[in-house]
Amino acid sequence: MKKIYPFIKSISKPWLLNSNKNTISYKFIKKFTEFCFNHLPRPIRKKMLSLLYAVSEITSVFLITINQLSYQAYIIKGKEKNSKENIKILYLTNEELYPYLMNILFLEKPKHKKIGKIRIWNINKEIKKFFHKINGVFIETNTFFTGYFEKKGFIIIPESISTTLDISHPFSDIYKNFSKSGKEDIRKVKKYGYTYEITEELEKLKLFYNEMYMPYITQRHEKTAIYTNFHALRLLFEKNGRLMLIKQKNEYVSGALFSIEKEKATATYLGIKKGKSNLLKKGLTAASYYFFIKWAKKHGIKILDFGTSKAFVNDGLFRYKKKWGVKITKTKSYIHSIFPFKVCKNNKAIHSFLINNPFIYLEKNQLKTMPTKKE
Repeated sequence: MKKIYPFIKSISKPWLLNSNKNTISYKFIKKFTEFCFNHLPRPIRKKMLSLLYAVSEITSVFLITINQLSYQAYIIKGKEKNSKENIKILYLTNEELYPYLMNILFLEKPKHKKIGKIRIWNINKEIKKFFHKINGVFIETNTFFTGYFEKKGFIIIPESISTTLDISHPFSDIYKNFSKSGKEDIRKVKKYGYTYEITEELEKLKLFYNEMYMPYITQRHEKTAIYTNFHALRLLFEKNGRLMLIKQKNEYVSGALFSIEKEKATATYLGIKKGKSNLLKKGLTAASYYFFIKWAKKHGIKILDFGTSKAFVNDGLFRYKKKWGVKITKTKSYIHSIFPFKVCKNNKAIHSFLINNPFIYLEKNQLKTMPTKKE
């Protein structure tokens, strides 16, 4: 069984995020995409790549779900970030501790103790053993179990939510919904002379991946960075993708890959050329949003999906997207997790966490938002 588990873990990992060249899924995707691009005409290979995408998604969901019928349990304790009071959490997962959650929960790196495996059908029974010793429970699991944990009395926090913008109206009406800060960003785009081009050239996709996407992910997430491998990204690009490259003085400085399906366009990957991060303060990110809207309207797109954000109201990326007038929707991606959450022994620490980190949660399949301090 010890030899089988790593194999199951390898093939159940979402292949989009599998950047380990030694894994079976990576090697298969690489060989399959190369075969399609080298030997099949475009119409046929698009159908083949679409079929691969669908099959791999179903396979991953099935294997991930089976893998999450039991969880490794940890007791995590430390100082809560805002109140600096002691807080103790029971955390159940099949992976490493989720860095984002650990960062907003704790003032500094917490202590954690492994306490064994807990089966999904015994979770409430096991929690009762710790109920008066801990302040709360977090479970990292697959979206498949949303209904199950909601019935068990947990609050369901999605790992990510999607942000969409209806652009079926005249641009003047869309512009009115931008915040004051968003309108100022558009002025920066014009001030610094950004331009853009849309391409379907493979060589420019390679340039984007190596010189923009990888450096950007590395700088932004450092040790916690999770990469999409190039062959999976190329597969999405060939299936229904377009690449937007942004230029300043005829130099490519950033790029954004997006996909098109009927009257909807979805942003998937963003990258900034190494050494050009200083342009962020000069409206570079805004240029991606602004040109995405302008190009999409010109080509009859009705809905834009700006991609996912953390389901916490104070998250920087979420707040940035909100100033463009977006609405929040459920993400349909199988890659993202949910975090069923339950308060146990209430104290100043857990109260402080909830007050300072209002989140978006699922209730009867609908997204709802906790009230903020101002509300």
